[in-house]
Amino acid sequence: MKKIHMIPAALLIGSLALVSCAPSQPTQNAQTVSSVMTETPTYTSSSRSVESTAGTIAASEEATMTLLENSSGDPGSDSGGARYSLNSLKVSEQAAANAVLKAVLNDVSYQEFADSSYLEITGTPSADGTWGISFGGPSESASVEFSDGSISFSPVDMTVPATRLPQMGAFYETLTEEQLGMLETGLAVSTVDSSQQEMLLDLVSNSIGLADTETTATAISKIRATLSETYLFGTPDGLTLALSGPHVDFEVSHQGSTAKITYRDPSTDTLTAEDRVDTASVAAAPPEVV
Repeated sequence: MKKIHMIPAALLIGSLALVSCAPSQPTQNAQTVSSVMTETPTYTSSSRSVESTAGTIAASEEATMTLLENSSGDPGSDSGGARYSLNSLKVSEQAAANAVLKAVLNDVSYQEFADSSYLEITGTPSADGTWGISFGGPSESASVEFSDGSISFSPVDMTVPATRLPQMGAFYETLTEEQLGMLETGLAVSTVDSSQQEMLLDLVSNSIGLADTETTATAISKIRATLSETYLFGTPDGLTLALSGPHVDFEVSHQGSTAKITYRDPSTDTLTAEDRVDTASVAAAPPEVV
């Protein structure tokens, strides 16, 4: 079976324990970040979850500038960027770094990346410029790019409880024997029905739905628009499933009680020939109207 070989995300370090380390007297900058979190209408009143792309960008820019003002960090891989080993920061610096993660991620995703110990900023934070943030821990890592008022996550590597992905089992149950047999060589997504396609898109959203609902919907709509060019690979036992298309390279692999998720957007990430799934030999099928 040909499947996606993801480039492992680099620089995964220690653990981040920030809640108990928060300073008793927040700085003026920290208060500014807090006020954005609670007063901006795009945030819910009961949590830090963001509902719009613009809200995520505004909060992320504010929190990142606060971190840079409080700590210069080490030189990053990008000129003008900064890299932080989070477990070596002072308490106030850790609180500022924690605010960055909370600004970028929704509540559920923040819990997934709560053990992050590495954070890197590339470029200069702004509302409409191009800049990015990368972060990671022992088993998770992600990179987010802000560009011209949009947000994209890629690459993303996560390990989650297998029970969090019921769509995978539900999808396999809908496949015919013929379709199961085609998974190892490649099954055109256009040949499965619309309900099955939605299961697949919902499964992918677990890896790219890290921020607000608008950002997730935008990413999913790009994948949906190119489903006629997207192919599905997997194992008949239902333990591994992979998607490859113009806007998605995604794989989920069950490992006991956990599932390993890897994702990258080939339209924004450069993949070598060895890293991309070869769909040249997969028979094309007429796209189904969804």
